[in-house]
Amino acid sequence: MQIDLLPGLDGDVCEELAVLAQRCISGYSDDRPVSASLVRSRLTNALTGAPPVLAVARNGQDLAGWCAVRRPEPGEARARLWGPVMEPSARRAGLGRRLLQTVVGAVQWPLVTTDVPVDRDGAGVFFTGSGWEVLDTITVLHGTPSADGPGVVTAADITGLEAYVAAAGRRFAGLESSFAASTLPRWRDDARFSAEMLLLDPPTGSLLLALVQRNATDSELLVAEVWAADAAVRRRLIAQAHALATDRQVATVRAVTRQDPADFTASGMRVTGRCHTYTLPGER
Repeated sequence: MQIDLLPGLDGDVCEELAVLAQRCISGYSDDRPVSASLVRSRLTNALTGAPPVLAVARNGQDLAGWCAVRRPEPGEARARLWGPVMEPSARRAGLGRRLLQTVVGAVQWPLVTTDVPVDRDGAGVFFTGSGWEVLDTITVLHGTPSADGPGVVTAADITGLEAYVAAAGRRFAGLESSFAASTLPRWRDDARFSAEMLLLDPPTGSLLLALVQRNATDSELLVAEVWAADAAVRRRLIAQAHALATDRQVATVRAVTRQDPADFTASGMRVTGRCHTYTLPGER
């Protein structure tokens, strides 16, 4: 089966990648709507527009698998590895390892994987068997949109938003100053971003980033970041996100966190899975 490195992302390729990715995550804890626009925005470098390093495997004209590295943003320590994403019928034949080796051999940056669900058969063993090590553990939670919630202040309601987000990044997420300053431009490049979905708590400088994604069959609101002064503010922002999900008529609320999930479970969300990220030895 032939593996090629593609020079860019056109619309047809993004659609192919999205369709295969959706099929592969169905039923696992990271199951969520995937679209061509989402694939493009997550694989393309937000600040420079540079395309990913992308390897695809084809069986004739049919896509059998793909693996990509999103180039690091200025100030990012690691590039992000996506995949390998494999057609089920093509698994356990060494093709995934070949795709991984192709993209790893084509880049010079330290790498970290995207979230790999613990419940996905063979995925963890694939990475550890390829010499990778667990870097971090992420909790996945789901909740139901709620009609009730405290009043919402969004990014559409204030001026000086870039400075607000940068200050929150430095204070609550520990981001280095130049990387914190580029946070809002990076978020805006995500196909799911909307200023009305960036929830703020101006008295404390806190925020919650919510991202809505839809495809032909499903929809979700993802709680992507919660940068807050204390538990009370975090829980208030999470409650606001659930109310916003009802307003946007999405089917479910999903959250991913590397921190203690207590503020999410206290807000009625339930733990539905855990993921690992992996990196190569010496790249910690």
